[in-house]
Amino acid sequence: MESVSNLTPSVREWDTPEEVSRGWPLQKPRWWITLSLVALCVIMGSVLQAQLVAQNDWIDSWIFMNGDAASFRNSQIAEAELEIERIRTIVELTEEHEEKLRLAVRAELTRIFREVELARVQWRGMRQDQDNWQEISKSVAPVQQKVRSGLFGPKSLFHRQLQAVLNPEMLDKLRSAEAKARQAERLVLARLFVSKLEFRIPLTEKQRTQLVEFLVEKTKSISKNATMPSYLMTCVLVTSPEEELRAFLDDEQVKVVTAWNIDREQAERILRDATKINSSLEE
Repeated sequence: MESVSNLTPSVREWDTPEEVSRGWPLQKPRWWITLSLVALCVIMGSVLQAQLVAQNDWIDSWIFMNGDAASFRNSQIAEAELEIERIRTIVELTEEHEEKLRLAVRAELTRIFREVELARVQWRGMRQDQDNWQEISKSVAPVQQKVRSGLFGPKSLFHRQLQAVLNPEMLDKLRSAEAKARQAERLVLARLFVSKLEFRIPLTEKQRTQLVEFLVEKTKSISKNATMPSYLMTCVLVTSPEEELRAFLDDEQVKVVTAWNIDREQAERILRDATKINSSLEE
């Protein structure tokens, strides 16, 4: 009987054209091999595309503060309509004025998304390891700051276009109305903060009134777009000199405030950041 080894062609025999044509591994049709290669390329392309999407999702989440580009775009367009409506209630805007303001918002969005894409490219070009986290953060920080600032700050296209379409009298009227609205808003926030503070520090009626006035005055330079107003007012108390606090708080009350577990330098930095983005008409 012929041995099994004699039935199996050797690699050397397969190297000849005659044996290759009879070798069982290569007897499958060529179309099958081509199809396999195509399928492999498709799978590899899908994997690379999925990795690219995952990378973009990650960097977008970082830039847009756990959001995404589409949500940011939609929120800014909706906010633009609310801003235009707010301005329309104070001064008269023509359809041409409104369309110019909308165009400014769209142009600002285009500019931001161009920078987002540049940040994506820079991020993909770096090795994602601990040694490069600082470089990655630097590449993302500028566009992230613009996203946080929104599209209606004093350096925005919306602000410049608004100044261009309104005459000086209309601008003064809008500034005055905006200042009154912000004053009323700060007063409400200060009263709410003081009412919560009384659970920790009992206050007299006079102290309550003085503290509200103090907080309203101290927060007048804080942006209307700043988040966590209650925490910002806590930062105001923590960073205020004890001499100022003693104008309306007694020694025991001052001790309670100074004993709060809040880093003073960090609180000062938070307040500085909150004053960087002012209302759309502030210089």
